[in-house]
Amino acid sequence: INNVQKVLDLGSSFGRMYPVLAEFGEHIYGCEPDPFAIERCKEYPYVEVKNGTGENTGYENEIFDLIFCWAVFELVDHVRGLVEFNRILKTGGFAVISGKNSNYQQDDELGIRAEIGAFRKNFPHLFTRLDQMVNHLEDFGFEICKLLIFPRRGDFGLLNYVDMTNSHKLEFVGYEYLLLITKSKSELSSKVSSLNLESKISDVASA
Repeated sequence: INNVQKVLDLGSSFGRMYPVLAEFGEHIYGCEPDPFAIERCKEYPYVEVKNGTGENTGYENEIFDLIFCWAVFELVDHVRGLVEFNRILKTGGFAVISGKNSNYQQDDELGIRAEIGAFRKNFPHLFTRLDQMVNHLEDFGFEICKLLIFPRRGDFGLLNYVDMTNSHKLEFVGYEYLLLITKSKSELSSKVSSLNLESKISDVASA
């Protein structure tokens, strides 16, 4: 992905990813629900930073070439978020999504500890039912370009991943994932409103 015109930094926070995104696109926009963070974003030359969320960004239809959703999707209602991504992306545009998978390895002690700690602190993150999301991306008007699975907690930072892009497995096992999708059409399937793509507790913890 390079030489894209308009990029949305979704969950822009204090502008932490702006220097990276500026290498891929000419015009960087932001979306952030925290007014204090939005003020901090003014330290970077964003075109605009709207007070919004992944489900309701506040931007017009089909404006972006790239949505960058880095360590944010776990705070977004997955169905409503993917619907919004389709709405604001141009056809042929891309979305980069990282998240935590509901189905990770049962002996991943670091993952289990992290989940328990977040639960005790009432941190509202969601685990993606990755197999379900992959199977239904077409219903949201998307196609997969790349799917990387990071087997255990900590592997993301080490860039230790398994490329599952062309896998036809029904279950994807691993703590985190990185997904690159492209918008192939604007029309959504009638199925999307009935889908459930996330859970507050992982499969490991619920077992």
